[in-house]
Amino acid sequence: MTVKEIVHDWLKEHGYDGLCSDCCGCGLDELFPCDEGGCGDCVPGHLTRECDDAECEWYGVSHFHAMKQKENAK
Repeated sequence: MTVKEIVHDWLKEHGYDGLCSDCCGCGLDELFPCDEGGCGDCVPGHLTRECDDAECEWYGVSHFHAMKQKENAK
């Protein structure tokens, strides 16, 4: 079993949609598109359709955020 498979299974088991950091996010179907090194700051996240943080660079676009529970989910 690979690290990618372990992370995928853990995220799915705990109800997350993928990973996110301050600058990016990825879904369960395409974890770690950054391949090497770029995921050290990633945390579990949920896909949101709307972000209520007007300061967010992705405001108004579907993207990942680190949230304790799903809000405005898929």
